[in-house]
Amino acid sequence: VPGLFFSDARNVLQLPHPVPDVSLPESLRRSAAEFSRHGLTTVVDAGPPLDVIESYVGFTAEDALGVRVVVLPAVRDVLEPSARERIPFFGAAGPCYRMGPAKQFYDRFVMHRTALMYEPYPGMPDNVGKTFVPLEELRGCVEHAWGAGWPLGIHVTGDRGAVEAAHVLRGVCHSPRPGRNHLIHAYFPTPKLLSILREADLGVALQPSFLRAWGATLKEFVGCERAARFLPLRTYLDAGITVGGGSDAPIVHWSPFRAMATAIDREALDGDVLGEEEAISTREALALYTSGAAQVLGLESEIGTVEPGKAADLTIVDGDVFIQSPSDLAETRVTATMLQGRLQRH
Repeated sequence: VPGLFFSDARNVLQLPHPVPDVSLPESLRRSAAEFSRHGLTTVVDAGPPLDVIESYVGFTAEDALGVRVVVLPAVRDVLEPSARERIPFFGAAGPCYRMGPAKQFYDRFVMHRTALMYEPYPGMPDNVGKTFVPLEELRGCVEHAWGAGWPLGIHVTGDRGAVEAAHVLRGVCHSPRPGRNHLIHAYFPTPKLLSILREADLGVALQPSFLRAWGATLKEFVGCERAARFLPLRTYLDAGITVGGGSDAPIVHWSPFRAMATAIDREALDGDVLGEEEAISTREALALYTSGAAQVLGLESEIGTVEPGKAADLTIVDGDVFIQSPSDLAETRVTATMLQGRLQRH
């Protein structure tokens, strides 16, 4: 069903929701093995239920998940007393997990035409999107989470939503501390947003695979001009913004190589290229998923590059990614990964 999230498509088609006959820890092990098979050594779990967080904490070194999980707990959980008692504090780490910033939703979704925009959606003159919470409530959540010692990652998708959220972070989060505040998605940066991001040293977590998955319908949803400015990676990098790559799986596939290929060619499933001038190089795309992602999470002193003193995390592939075409890069086969010096063959 084009233009719908998988979960929405499932509901439209009235497909059953299978319940696997495995324990929660076993399902997490299976997911981790799949991520590792595609070359990932660190993954982010944003806003997981409390029992999932407790499972990550309970894993031992012998469990050998094969990936490091950076947990972004929901802001509501780090602020609610009974939930907070079940969550390790920011920066806490174990054999298989690391506590990262707290996650907060602000505006909604581009592909639902609810991302908060400055201009209305095509054919919908009264619709500029909406938010999950009022702006002042967002400010209160940020103030309380920051005051409790948590940096934040805020989900924003529209141009206006991103500016408002970044303005709140700049206004509230003054004193330096470990971690980095960041925006999640921020698909349509304006000059004002770029200025705030630079001034406040805010990072941005981007998902290039959305270009390929959504490009065919994005023009209809937001208009051709805005679609060409969707996920403008070149603009972000040229502005000196700290940018990290991700997938937002399971909305799209979690392969970093497919995402890197799309960042390079910006080709949608229908063959159209969205905003060719926003394409980036292979080396820049690789940096999104290594050093850039580590910087967005505030972990650049521990992971993201291969150098003395950092974790021995490596991904071994079957070819030279720097000379492959985007289509070949997307099909890169991972032969092994190494997490903190422990080798796993695939």
